[in-house]
Amino acid sequence: DLRDAGLVQLPLALAACVQLVQLDLGGNRALDSLDGIDRLPRLRILFASGCGLADLPPHGPLSRAQLSMLALKANGMTLLDGDALPATLVWFIAANNAIRAVRAPHRLQKVRKLMLSHNALTTEALEPLIDAAS
Repeated sequence: DLRDAGLVQLPLALAACVQLVQLDLGGNRALDSLDGIDRLPRLRILFASGCGLADLPPHGPLSRAQLSMLALKANGMTLLDGDALPATLVWFIAANNAIRAVRAPHRLQKVRKLMLSHNALTTEALEPLIDAAS
């Protein structure tokens, strides 16, 4: 549990935790990158709410992680980009952001629990997500 630890980046020593299954990085407001998260082969659950993760790079380290659960609440995100997220997600929370658009929704086909409340999404912006689920 690295919640509220004042992190600005993931500690290099975290890569040694190859058996880690769950990680809570919440509340690290200066943490604006998840570089190295893909070096944790058994990580399945990641909580990164209230961090500085407003812009997740497409095809970046997070997209290569094997997560089944991900929480990115209250990060100031404006775009929900499936290419920035793991294709293995089953449970995804991105509430309390500023999301206005959805891109590459096909990467979210396995998601069964999706929480996007308190964003700036319109019905039109959600259509690609709905179409990908059908």
